[in-house]
Amino acid sequence: LGYNVKFPKQQRFRGVHETVAIDRSQGVGFGQFEMLFNQMMTHSGGIPAEFNDLIQLVAPRSQYTGAAELQLARYGDIFLETQFEDGDEGNLYEYELIYYPTSDDADGYKRPSPDQVIRARVGDLGDESENYRWTYELKNNRRRDAYAPIMAYAKLFSLSNDAFLDAVPDLVDVDRWLQGMALAVLSGAGDQYGANTEHNGMFYQMPN
Repeated sequence: LGYNVKFPKQQRFRGVHETVAIDRSQGVGFGQFEMLFNQMMTHSGGIPAEFNDLIQLVAPRSQYTGAAELQLARYGDIFLETQFEDGDEGNLYEYELIYYPTSDDADGYKRPSPDQVIRARVGDLGDESENYRWTYELKNNRRRDAYAPIMAYAKLFSLSNDAFLDAVPDLVDVDRWLQGMALAVLSGAGDQYGANTEHNGMFYQMPN
């Protein structure tokens, strides 16, 4: 269980952030271990990484009090602006599962748990943007409704052999992709795209 905190526009956190997240999760347990992954990415050179802080949370319920990570820019426009030239002009997509509840209470309201998921491997889901909308959620510049870039990327991974190799350089910064994937695998983190979980991936289209 974590918390999101919103600040008034006239009094942003550290003068920049309208929202911050208090994250107590490091996968299967609670703590601040994910901070190490961001430090690894930062020091590797060239891999975009979050800059967060370590905090001690005093929660409304005492069982949630303890070490936590204060997530600042996360993967929003402020983050993108600091990583790439005109970074907020690019499109960012979150690769995710589609969760849906499977039970309701006596009043007919859906319970968040238990639930089930719909999975989709990165690949060709057809020519309609609606087939991609909930698997690749557009995280910024939403008014553009720009799904053509992520559709082209996904379809790439349904090609094989020479067709795939010929098409990759036109759509993917191969060096960046391999560097990011190598670190994702090296980290040993289980609940992410690099571990073949079919979710928890961020795909970014450069502005140019």
